[in-house]
Amino acid sequence: MSLVGLNIGTHDSLSAKTRRYADYYRQLVDRTIKDVYDDDVVTLYNCFYGTNVERVTLPKCTYLANVSTVGSFLSCKKLSYLDLPELQRIGTNAFQNTVLLPSVFFPKVTEAGVSAFANSNIETVNLPMCTLVRTNCFNPCAKLKEIKIPICREIQTGAFYSCTALEKIFLDGVTAMPTLGTNALTGTPDTLKIIVPDTLVDAFKADSNWSAYADQIIGVTEYESTLT
Repeated sequence: MSLVGLNIGTHDSLSAKTRRYADYYRQLVDRTIKDVYDDDVVTLYNCFYGTNVERVTLPKCTYLANVSTVGSFLSCKKLSYLDLPELQRIGTNAFQNTVLLPSVFFPKVTEAGVSAFANSNIETVNLPMCTLVRTNCFNPCAKLKEIKIPICREIQTGAFYSCTALEKIFLDGVTAMPTLGTNALTGTPDTLKIIVPDTLVDAFKADSNWSAYADQIIGVTEYESTLT
């Protein structure tokens, strides 16, 4: 009899944290688990990678950690739904090679890790509290169209490398120009719009790292006028 769903809540007989942290899910022999709810786990290690999980709800999880660069949802090619309202950090390779996850909204995430979404089919990303986008985070995401990182302070090397469909990056809440790493935007289209606060448009365009994209940098007011 195949296991098709699992609820490991605080009152469940399988609630021992050691099972979760020791790759319990991944070690299921038939790998047929599809729907997971866990209201106890706080730090999730690389226990889902390569599985057929489709839906995951983790109300208390704050960190998607990794072991030996194996991400929590690496190569979960059927994953299409996530609910992680308390998530604060996305670790290395967390969503790499996911193909059915179209969008994410993580209201409390402050850090998106190295290659976190690499080679995924993600289309829209909303990280309103994110201050750090690490190296190769979205390298490459050929379907990524829009990302909201309104208060980001640092975009590291290759973060959006070869994101060939990228249309909009929202940096509209920053108080200073974020650090922009080498090749962070290489391979993005010339039509990409980088939306920044009106008061910082000139500073962005004059900055040595951002000046290469001067024609694509627009203020919030100008952007909003294009929507009417």
